[in-house]
Amino acid sequence: KEGNMAWRQLDTFWNIRFPSLKDYEGGVGSLHDKWWHPHMDQKLAGLYSSWRWKMEGFYEALDAKMTELTTHPLDPSDIPAVADICATAMHDDELFTFLCPHRDLYPSSFRQHFVTSLKKRYHTPDTHVFVAKTGGTVVGYAVWSRERRGEVGVGLGGWEFRGWNSYIELSLLAIEEKYTSFLHLDSSLSYKNLALYNAHLQKQHEDPVADVPECWSLEALAVVPAFQRHGIGSQLLAWGMQQAREEKVPVTLEASQAGLGLYEKLGFEVVRECHIADGLETVSMKWTPE
Repeated sequence: KEGNMAWRQLDTFWNIRFPSLKDYEGGVGSLHDKWWHPHMDQKLAGLYSSWRWKMEGFYEALDAKMTELTTHPLDPSDIPAVADICATAMHDDELFTFLCPHRDLYPSSFRQHFVTSLKKRYHTPDTHVFVAKTGGTVVGYAVWSRERRGEVGVGLGGWEFRGWNSYIELSLLAIEEKYTSFLHLDSSLSYKNLALYNAHLQKQHEDPVADVPECWSLEALAVVPAFQRHGIGSQLLAWGMQQAREEKVPVTLEASQAGLGLYEKLGFEVVRECHIADGLETVSMKWTPE
């Protein structure tokens, strides 16, 4: 990290001036396009991308010294930093290993998936994205969605219209998503595996969790590896669980194997285990407030 003594020593040891992620607003993908691509093949660039970001996260963890943690709703200016976190924290996740087997060859495409997803969720009604920061650095995020399959309940008061700007933005993102899928523009993705996963999502309507007419659903949760096991995930979970407690509705989620321990510790119970493909199992979980 620029300005960090340990990182400068590492640069000096290798006699290379590594460009900082902060040199480019676009982050990992931008670095790959502007610096790595002319100098090394894509596979090596992908491996370097993953290693470099993990090392920077480690030194940022040392620098921040776990200063006061804050959580707040996502601001559009946070999206590049959160996308970098997603691309790192989800790199070895079972689901993205299955969906994006070419993510090391095409790290820019892999990261762009999260940029688009975050923009979409930011504008989607009844969806709330929260980021965790320490020392001004984004170190984690969570996505909460209010599900209303039955009658509109109390609480937030039904489907939430976020204005015409969000409506137009969602329409444009839908068009982008359509042509990206039709032309197979995401090089990191296996479209065959995506079709299998979409079929699984379709079957979710038969899942016992889907029978819950009113609930809060945790759509995503990720924390920078260097900051894991410091209670950040629990704090990001606390917001949605408090909403559910006040509205007297359950919380549902699909857990990866890595997240099972945290959710069980907080009182979530396994509702169903599902085999999607070799190496990919999902676990539906539910938490009901007392």
